[in-house]
Amino acid sequence: MEDIIQSMNITNKNTMLNFVNNNIKYLVVFPDRKTKTYKTLNEIQKDTCINSSTISKKLKNKNSNIFQAKGGNYIFYIYRID
Repeated sequence: MEDIIQSMNITNKNTMLNFVNNNIKYLVVFPDRKTKTYKTLNEIQKDTCINSSTISKKLKNKNSNIFQAKGGNYIFYIYRID
């Protein structure tokens, strides 16, 4: 058990930067004000009910935008991390 916990800890700057650059591409703010990071638009689509192609189009020229879930009044803020 301790080995698993130890392997989850990032203990230096290079390891942190490597993790972020390879695993975090998007930040999403949910209607309940919680945030979550994602690697792909398909992951976001599953959690928000917003089509990944819609997200891609709206983020093409800007790094962030406000989105409304299809069939509901839920609002999400999505930020593309360059």
